[in-house]
Amino acid sequence: MEIIDRYVSGAILALIGWWLENDQPYTIEQMAKVADDLSLSVLTRLERVTEIASANPARQQKIH
Repeated sequence: MEIIDRYVSGAILALIGWWLENDQPYTIEQMAKVADDLSLSVLTRLERVTEIASANPARQQKIH
């Protein structure tokens, strides 16, 4: 779903921006782990959005 892709990619870009603006306080490996954990958590929760959109065709049109 495009909305999920945009949400996750925006969050990752914001995280990278924060990391760079703060003089890279964590290693790249630590940041990769954080990004991975956060993305997995968000994607798991966003499955609910997909279920809701699938159950309501009128709402599905608004989400796409």
